[in-house]
Amino acid sequence: MDKPLRFKLLLCLLLCSTATFAQTMYHDAIQLKFFYEEQVRLDGNRVSKEDIIKRRIEFDIEEREEENLKNKEERDKIILLLLKYVHDSVTNDRELERNFSTNPFISIKENGSVSESNANLLAAATTPKMITGAAGLLSGIGGLDVTTIADGMAKFIVKRTKQELSIAFFDDFKKALVSNMGLRTFFPNTLIILNTTDQQVYNYENYINSLRSAFLIDLNSLDQNLPRLIHNNPKLFQKYPEVALMLKSGCYIADAMKKGEHPGEVIANYPISYLNPGDMSDNMRDVTGAVQLVQLLNESLRDTGAVYWVNRQQVELLVNDRMLLRIYLGLMMQKAKNNYGNVNFANKNFVELMRGMDIAGTYEHYTAVKQYLLSFSGNIGELDAKLNKAKGAGTDSLKIAMAAGLINSLIDLLENGGNPELMALVRRDQNFKDVAQRTQAYFSIARNVTALSTDINKKKYTEAVNRLVIIYNDAVVAHLGEEDTVRRNASRFMKYSVFMSSVVEAKDPDEVAGIVEAMALPPASARIKRTSNRSIALNAYCGLFIGNEFIKGVKNEHVVNSYGLTAPIGISFSNGRQHLPPFSSEKKYKGKWSHTLFISAVDIGAITAFRFNSENDSVKRIPSVQLSDIISPGVFYSMGIPSTPISLNIGYQAGPLLRKVTQAANTYSDNYNRFSVSICVDLPLLNFYTRPRL
Repeated sequence: MDKPLRFKLLLCLLLCSTATFAQTMYHDAIQLKFFYEEQVRLDGNRVSKEDIIKRRIEFDIEEREEENLKNKEERDKIILLLLKYVHDSVTNDRELERNFSTNPFISIKENGSVSESNANLLAAATTPKMITGAAGLLSGIGGLDVTTIADGMAKFIVKRTKQELSIAFFDDFKKALVSNMGLRTFFPNTLIILNTTDQQVYNYENYINSLRSAFLIDLNSLDQNLPRLIHNNPKLFQKYPEVALMLKSGCYIADAMKKGEHPGEVIANYPISYLNPGDMSDNMRDVTGAVQLVQLLNESLRDTGAVYWVNRQQVELLVNDRMLLRIYLGLMMQKAKNNYGNVNFANKNFVELMRGMDIAGTYEHYTAVKQYLLSFSGNIGELDAKLNKAKGAGTDSLKIAMAAGLINSLIDLLENGGNPELMALVRRDQNFKDVAQRTQAYFSIARNVTALSTDINKKKYTEAVNRLVIIYNDAVVAHLGEEDTVRRNASRFMKYSVFMSSVVEAKDPDEVAGIVEAMALPPASARIKRTSNRSIALNAYCGLFIGNEFIKGVKNEHVVNSYGLTAPIGISFSNGRQHLPPFSSEKKYKGKWSHTLFISAVDIGAITAFRFNSENDSVKRIPSVQLSDIISPGVFYSMGIPSTPISLNIGYQAGPLLRKVTQAANTYSDNYNRFSVSICVDLPLLNFYTRPRL
């Protein structure tokens, strides 16, 4: 372009810009004073007011490579202000300097960095510099401010990553309820809701309230659903009948007491079918003997009036009269033979034990029987007292607490009263020494079922679930742990049970969302890659990487010298329905992998890491980011893991210059290259092409 034409264009630009500078010399002076003080501050010079008065004020308009963006912007503003006070013939920095050379108050410093022939002052002040060729094009694009776009993409990636993981969690939740015997038993209403939604599980946010209601119904029925654990898996419990009997007994005691049955009736009506498995182990023989012995004692001390048992004074009268005691024991032994099958334990029966007791002639034998009966009388007296207190309880919470104490006292009676070890000791009989140990595990389940019912009544659902997990572990995992299905499902049972109780106890929707995010584990849009033959997409990945960085001039001594969060965006070329030895032989993995060639363009890992921190949600704008700061060309192989949105990425890239983002400032690095391995959430953003499954 010739000089006359260029001059006309510059003059036109200046005239068009006049409205921008429509302020008086007074305001211009104030503005120039501000610019001058800012330049002095940036240069680190200290200039006193006396120096300013004595000498000319010198404005530095030199263009230097090391100047930052703020310096350049202020230089341009100084030039545009000063141009108002020179002739229109001034067209470059040199001429501006000359024009002010005779001014005794203001001077312009220009070191000739721009030649007179091609330095267009107005172009420098109002438009970006134009650099020709490919290098110029890349430089111009790299200088674009992409803060809003990059930050928006980072927020989107953070949100989508959490959504993908949450969707994967609910999908796995549904599968677990279908396949897990324990979950299916205890949460039937939840399973109905999830089955009703079918594929809409991916819109879980729309029906989370329905799920929460189902959770609540199921949690309030945990103790009632406990016996169904046996019914839902008969083959497993037929192999281990003792486990089924433990569960049935515990549920029977807790349920009968909840219904208000008298403890004596609970003992008398104890189902004999819970005590007689086909092939009885020593443990079950001792449990059967213990329960039948308590039933025998319970029947022998019945009263004839409205009170269920004879009182303490009556029992003391019995044991202090040796003749009366001998008659009582004779009658009790007859009842034991005819109605309780001699009360058989693992190694000996109660009738044989008592037949050798010399009540009349041996004081030691008499004392042992006396103490045993007084101890049993004390236990039933405690039960009676608690029963009367529970009837008079004023509040529901107090009644619940009293009922729990009552059931525990009944279990104490069964454990203590069913152990004839005191009489066996005086007989020097070793056949009963392990009774207490063998019956403890049996009755501990009854205690935990009681505690479960109490927690439910108090609406302490987290405690109830924890108690349920203990019961499940004690009754199922501990005995059936060698079964693969039990071992595999135990951890999932605990995970999803705790999740449901936490959702029910959440105070607001935000807390529910937080629980889902916290529980979410590694499908949604990523499954397209796994199930389609081929696909091409605009793709992002978000995850953690480790790798090796190569920085020019820096000695590299470690195989792994970098790690952090990566969020590359680019184009993916994927093949789905693939095999991956040695997993191809397993049905759940066969033909469900994806192999992807991913070519990255940018990496906004630093911004994404900033936005992943919930404390930064309220930050509206991050420090300025240019396109050149996040450009990160690279090539990766990505292996998609079946039934999850997770991929393993291996690749090489020119690392992004932007290293870290904070509210105050960004941190940058020199140029570097990086080889890395990463575990990422696969986030297809836009599918360009999909070849479906044939």
